[in-house]
Amino acid sequence: MISKESHNSCLRWRCLLQSLLLALMSSVSASSYHLRQLDEGGSSSSDVNTDQQHQQQHSVRRLSLLGKLIGYGDPKNVEVKGGNPPIMPWVYPMTHANLPRPIQILALGGDVTWGSTLADRFSEAYPWLVGSPNVNHVDNFALPIEMGAYYSSICLESILSPINDEKKNYDVILLDFISSELEGFSWLLQRLKERYPDAILVYVHLWPLKALIKQNDTGLQTNFLGLDTTIDWEWISEESSIHNVHPNMSGGTKAEIMKVGGVFYSLPFPNSPKDAIEWFSEDWWHLSAKGHLMVANGILELLSTMQERVFQHKRLGTFGAGDRCHNWLLDGRIPPDVTFSGAEMTELSRSASTPEWTNDQTHSTNHVDVWLLEINPAKDGAIQVENKFTFPVPIIVAYMSNREQAPIFSSVEISVMGQPAVKIDPNYCFSIKHLPKVKYAFVGMANPGNNEVQIKTVTQQATPFQIAGLYLSKGVENAKADAVTAAIYRNDVTKGLDPAPTGRHVIFCFMQTDPSYRVNYTLIEAIIEDTKKRLSPGWTVHVITSGDEAVHRLSALSDVQVVDYRDAAFSHNLARFDNIYIPQSLNVVEYEKYCFYRWIMIREYFSCLKARGVPVEHILALDTDALALENPLHADKTVDWNTIETYRLINGAAAVWSLKGLDSFVDFIFDAYYDKEKAVKIATTSGDTTKCVERRSKLIPCFKDLKGQMVMYHISDMHFYNAWVEESPKIRVQQMHENMECLVVNIHPDQEYRFVRRGSDIILNGDERKVCVIHFMFDSKVYIPDFEAFLHGKSGSSEILLTHKTPS
Repeated sequence: MISKESHNSCLRWRCLLQSLLLALMSSVSASSYHLRQLDEGGSSSSDVNTDQQHQQQHSVRRLSLLGKLIGYGDPKNVEVKGGNPPIMPWVYPMTHANLPRPIQILALGGDVTWGSTLADRFSEAYPWLVGSPNVNHVDNFALPIEMGAYYSSICLESILSPINDEKKNYDVILLDFISSELEGFSWLLQRLKERYPDAILVYVHLWPLKALIKQNDTGLQTNFLGLDTTIDWEWISEESSIHNVHPNMSGGTKAEIMKVGGVFYSLPFPNSPKDAIEWFSEDWWHLSAKGHLMVANGILELLSTMQERVFQHKRLGTFGAGDRCHNWLLDGRIPPDVTFSGAEMTELSRSASTPEWTNDQTHSTNHVDVWLLEINPAKDGAIQVENKFTFPVPIIVAYMSNREQAPIFSSVEISVMGQPAVKIDPNYCFSIKHLPKVKYAFVGMANPGNNEVQIKTVTQQATPFQIAGLYLSKGVENAKADAVTAAIYRNDVTKGLDPAPTGRHVIFCFMQTDPSYRVNYTLIEAIIEDTKKRLSPGWTVHVITSGDEAVHRLSALSDVQVVDYRDAAFSHNLARFDNIYIPQSLNVVEYEKYCFYRWIMIREYFSCLKARGVPVEHILALDTDALALENPLHADKTVDWNTIETYRLINGAAAVWSLKGLDSFVDFIFDAYYDKEKAVKIATTSGDTTKCVERRSKLIPCFKDLKGQMVMYHISDMHFYNAWVEESPKIRVQQMHENMECLVVNIHPDQEYRFVRRGSDIILNGDERKVCVIHFMFDSKVYIPDFEAFLHGKSGSSEILLTHKTPS
């Protein structure tokens, strides 16, 4: 056993030898690079004579020998079998001696990469630290205002035009889009690979401290408690994090960057939040100078493991058909080939822009001067733009969005030279404060020559419609394959979907609580698509979802309002519930908690829609394994649907709600958990008894039943629902299926079901009532593809037998 003193002595010798090795490596790195060039048949920038080559080879041999000595200096490593010399990680500050040539670096992203809150961003922001000492070879085109990956993807050529060097190439491209995540990101990667096919793409994941911490004993977050260093903060679990910024992410931008051969770097994640406070500025969102230095060293260490790729010769591609973007947000300058009328260029100064750009949920105030073209609501505005391309190109309008509860921005209709008008409502109903305020919409095609973009105010609010830029980009047509980016082209991001005037809505709330659980999205898409086709046009279909693949796949569905909950605004109600919830369920805690969460989410979503003027009369809440075939209001003609607060079709899987009913049910849940005795009463009177799992029986301890077995009460959101319904059964109906006027069918995997199609009606053999809802329970989901083929007449038969013997 080695004594502590001997071990420390060994470490001191090792540190000394490592220092000598680093110095020697610095002195011969350029020489070894020249040798490598000569071995590959290349030439260096200067002639290398034979004596110099011998000196360089001797230096390399000495370097290898010293590397072996380092190995002997470590008591845990007493045998070295030769091989290549160890690669010492790069670290700031780099020197010219460390590098055979400057590293050409491009940075794109948001205000952290730009250097917001730093005293001197040019000397402290991580892109310049990575590029030191050759900082003039670093092009940092990140923005002080979050405009997201959409802007960079639409306008890549225009963004880089100030370089004024058509042959400029890059070794390393640093990307940071923490606020926009996947919005336009895959399209940006595509354009970067087309232009710089050999550059190393590095996604820099800069998680914000403020969004990932909660108080240890209460679970409250910084939104309630402020940025108090004396509080005992702890990390929010990956599953519970509202923002998709957790460093343990496996999908999202990490998956996208890996697809194109890039690399992923994340700010280190310490055991305690207190260990990370000094990495951030006073707002706990932007990095401090120390945080930037840590990021720079992390990226340098990563690049030092791929030096051959860094310094290899790189091909230069093209920008494709290109783009010409006119962006006046940061300077107010409009080029000569763009004119406007019926509008006014308005400057928001530092003081005036404070409420406009302050985000009390995530960012600190980022004081910037911005210029916006405000459309006069009393006149029809117009922008004249010249298309200098020789072919038609899409026109994209960048506009400001509102994320407050009440609508404050005027909505408009925009048309281009007689093409169909596009309606844009900038009042985003779901208050997504985490996303950039600048949004984008495809409004039409610009033909070669002069074009006029006409803007008409259709709903006037306190603030005029504000335009931040006008972009001509041919590449947008290639983005249709990307489901999320295609939303620009379909205008889904502009709330272009007109809700049904009847005020009837279908809501699927699909949240993947376990990232490791494999989801069959094809079956979920089939359920949503068929429900939409059977109930339209009278019902509008919405999906609240999270998870990267879920957003990508479901956003591709037409005429479906997909709400991306990954970046939803902080919900005080969810935080309140998280603080008071006490597990009392046989199910996994996070799963059971989500079952309660969904009613809060749905209530908040439709309350916001109604506040924005969208009619909300009836809400059909469906699980993603429940298929609606008929108008659910036809299930029972004996009730007054105008007074019904809820009507249960299938326990837990299908129910009709009024917004008043949702409000009442959510309040009932909160009231029960605020008063522990009420929750205990619901558990003992409405709950079930099951085997004891102590860690999940926190409300009421496990107890012995009459047989002496240890058991526990099990309660779910549906037990609360049953207790709530019993308070007013006349307006909260749980009708027996046999008393309904249409048929509700629960499909069990171990039984047989014969369905008949009569015209558009679906009949279950033996019952002449039309089938209005089918629930594919448990393993019976395997029947969905066969039933879908039968439903659409693709099976070649008007009958189908579903049996566990012959599933697809």
